[in-house]
Amino acid sequence: MSGEDFREEAVLAAVKPLKAANSTPNMGEAASFGEVPGTESAPLAESGTLEGLFEQHHHRIFRTAHRLTGRAADAEDVLQTVFLRLARGQESPGIGTNPEAYFTRAAINASLDLLRSRKRANAVAMDDVENSAWLAEPQFESGAGGLLSTIDDYFSFCRMMLNKGRHGRDQILSRAAVELMTSDQLTAQQRVGSELFFGDFSSWGFGMAVDIGRKNIYHSPGRFGWTGGFGTTAYTDPANGLIGILFTQRMMDSPEPPKVFTDFWTLAYGAME
Repeated sequence: MSGEDFREEAVLAAVKPLKAANSTPNMGEAASFGEVPGTESAPLAESGTLEGLFEQHHHRIFRTAHRLTGRAADAEDVLQTVFLRLARGQESPGIGTNPEAYFTRAAINASLDLLRSRKRANAVAMDDVENSAWLAEPQFESGAGGLLSTIDDYFSFCRMMLNKGRHGRDQILSRAAVELMTSDQLTAQQRVGSELFFGDFSSWGFGMAVDIGRKNIYHSPGRFGWTGGFGTTAYTDPANGLIGILFTQRMMDSPEPPKVFTDFWTLAYGAME
């Protein structure tokens, strides 16, 4: 068996538990991957093993791919593709200097390759009734995605966040927790390589996106919320006392928001002036 075959089998062995159970892969079940290709046989302590890189960065790759593709199964395929390409030496320049940016870009490239290969139309139905992904009860191994809500329930959540964690007579979250969740938690260096998501006007708090600058009429510093690949957008703007929620049944087919999203927010903010 060649070294390339060995590395590829190790990658497949690592990703298989994730595809089978939609849970975090057990890297202890996979053999050591050996040196990262393209590093001129650098020592493992310097270049890192594929096993270590997988353990550190597979969540980042999965989240990025899930947001682009809109499907967990597609995100799993992208995760496998990224590490297979790395094992084969197809991609590796720049990984040593900034692995976070490298893996974000690799996930974006692999996701776009997947979408192009399927030649999806601009408007793709998110789900179908007979084979719906929501027919079975979710396992909820991760709170990072796959959750469901109605507009009314999500509006209650947004009002609670706008009121600094208070809903009616109950303090659901502390004011400090809300302020942490809705403030920028990334450094400028950590945003490098993710301009496709952040541009120069957005960043991440805890569990949501946060506007840190103004690009369009609806980008207001301090505004927080999320735009999801399943066709949803919801933001809360404390400075203007505004909550906006738009739930559609059309998956996004690009990291760029669809026109219905930008029209919705443009009209909402235009109505206030």
